[in-house]
Amino acid sequence: MSMLRISEKRVLVIEDHAEMRASLKSMMDRLGVRKVDVATHGDEGIEYLRLRAYDLILCDYDLGKGRDGQQVLEETRYAHLIKEGADYVMVTAAQTVEMVMGALEYHPDGYITKPVTFDDFCSRLRRIFKYKSFFQKINDAIDAKETELALRECDRLVMEQPKLALATYRIKGKLLFNAGNIQKAKEIYQFVLDTRELAWAVLGKCKCLYQEQKLDEAIPILETLVKKNDKYVECYDLLAKIYDQQGDLKKAQEILESAVEQSPKAILRQTELSRISTLNQDWQTAIKASRKAVSLGKNSCHRCPDNYINLAKSLQDQLINGGYRDKTYAANEISKTLELVRQEYPLDQQIHVKAALIEATSLKNQDKENEAKALVQIARGVFDTIAIPPSKEETQELVHELIAIGDTEETEAFLESAKQKNLLSDELHESLCQKNLETKEKKQQIKFESYNNKGVQYFESGKLQKAIEMFDNAMENEKASSSVVLNAVQALVVFMQKFGPDYESLEKCKAYLKRTSGIQEDDERYPRLQKLTKIYQQLKEG
Repeated sequence: MSMLRISEKRVLVIEDHAEMRASLKSMMDRLGVRKVDVATHGDEGIEYLRLRAYDLILCDYDLGKGRDGQQVLEETRYAHLIKEGADYVMVTAAQTVEMVMGALEYHPDGYITKPVTFDDFCSRLRRIFKYKSFFQKINDAIDAKETELALRECDRLVMEQPKLALATYRIKGKLLFNAGNIQKAKEIYQFVLDTRELAWAVLGKCKCLYQEQKLDEAIPILETLVKKNDKYVECYDLLAKIYDQQGDLKKAQEILESAVEQSPKAILRQTELSRISTLNQDWQTAIKASRKAVSLGKNSCHRCPDNYINLAKSLQDQLINGGYRDKTYAANEISKTLELVRQEYPLDQQIHVKAALIEATSLKNQDKENEAKALVQIARGVFDTIAIPPSKEETQELVHELIAIGDTEETEAFLESAKQKNLLSDELHESLCQKNLETKEKKQQIKFESYNNKGVQYFESGKLQKAIEMFDNAMENEKASSSVVLNAVQALVVFMQKFGPDYESLEKCKAYLKRTSGIQEDDERYPRLQKLTKIYQQLKEG
């Protein structure tokens, strides 16, 4: 394609510096381009891209506040805001590793480094246009969603331009894969690999193996690729996805951690690391990944509410185990994070339920039981009236949050509501009910143990009436241990020794002694039982 054709193109310049905007506009004028729009920041650039179809986009990487150049490119690809045949060129002052790695994942057509001279500008554009022109018919067919035509054009180009065969096979493999023709796509990738070992072909083949669920076959190929080409971060994502599917979450996390070291600005990868490390309860990694994902998401089309939820969830560890300062900071960050997610997603009832339950957990961890209980009730109220029911997986997650808070009555009500809405299978509903029952029994056990411990403290300090009251509470547990029973009997007999026997105390002591049948002669508590029984008999006989 000759440079004369550029005059017919519609161009969008996205640049925040006035001098650079004027310079790029001037260069376009010198090339005879008259259809030029200029955006002063990333958000404005996205608005232009939604309104018009452009042939060339020149976008600065550093755009000040709001979206940066990578995030503009990211949304452009995600929302299909430009044609396949359009050229997206990144303009940058400094090509840092973080910038290049992040931007490359969304495949710009080229880079132009500042300061930009007119000759360099023309030369760079000429090369980009010439190369892209070879694929014009393929790209036109893709834009028209005519996959078969696009595939035929790929075959034609391979015959006419053998030097472009590998690049064309890359397009063809992707077209076949996206069309669901996995076997033919794999054949294309293998054909390329038989000629030359290229990273994209290896990854393409492994994506096909993943679709065929041949995971064990894909793993060693991907691991070898990672060792040979550790900058090709897309292969990390697939490898982590496979390990996740196999249930090896620790290995999946290790792979993702390596990937974000290479490309820290990839929000989807940080989001996945946030999710996996939260499941692994690796709270430090989860906090770091969630914070990064939340930060990147402020101006990204891939902003995700679960990143806020995971961050608030991960900070609970500091709230429980941190020092005073850590606890204070964690409580404040949790509160701010949950308030932000409510503001960002005001109409998402599911997020409001999740946020309320996480906040309730936070309050519980700060020993604010009544406030936590009130929030749980609010969350259930929202859940009962929710317009768009959550998925079975999300419902299960919510129930687990409730069980962790320990409000078993609200959990029972929540489970009943979920059952009525058909949000849980019968098997899963029964399993969660059983887990809630176990939590309830554990809570009761802790409460009864607390009564026993307080009873011992009162007894040792000589407050016999208080001790008897606590032991009586502990004895309400039908499964009270023999040691607890003996403590209750001892408090009663000592009280009667000091103040004289009475009918109520004697009857209570008799009933408690009947619950010591499990203490046999070889039990170390047996001598204590004999002694207390003897004292009881003496008190009874007067």
